[in-house]
Amino acid sequence: MSKIINKRHMATPIKFGINAGTDMDFVLQFDNEVLIIVEIKKKGKYISVKQRETFTSIMDAWRSTGKKGMVLLAYWDSIEEDGTIDFTKTVIAREYNVNKEWVILAKRINSVEYINNLGRDYQCPACKF
Repeated sequence: MSKIINKRHMATPIKFGINAGTDMDFVLQFDNEVLIIVEIKKKGKYISVKQRETFTSIMDAWRSTGKKGMVLLAYWDSIEEDGTIDFTKTVIAREYNVNKEWVILAKRINSVEYINNLGRDYQCPACKF
C-alpha cells in the first residue's frame, strides 16, 4: 500500500454538472476505532478550501461518536522512476487536530512514523504499518 499508481488518473476530472467535486487520496480505518484521512500534495501545495471543509466535516462527525482520528496533509518531494509516489517517503506537514484547528507542524515527520505514533498515542495496536 505504499505507492500511488496510475498517477495520470489522479487529476482526471469527473463531471457532476456542478463544481462540487473533491477527492481524498486515501482513508485508513483501524478496528472501527481510528480514522485517518490523508491528502498528499507536492511539497509547498495546500489543501483547497472545499477539500478542507469536506475532510473536517467527516472528521468532526467521526469524532462526535467518541472515536479518534486525524486529517493529515502529507508532502512528497520526488516521484519514483515508475511514475509513482512512495508514501513511505512522504512527510506530514499539517494536521487537523482534536481542537478542530489546522496546525502546521514545526517539525515534519515521516508519514509512516507519524501514523505509527498515532496508533501508540490512541492505544490502537492495529494502527501501524
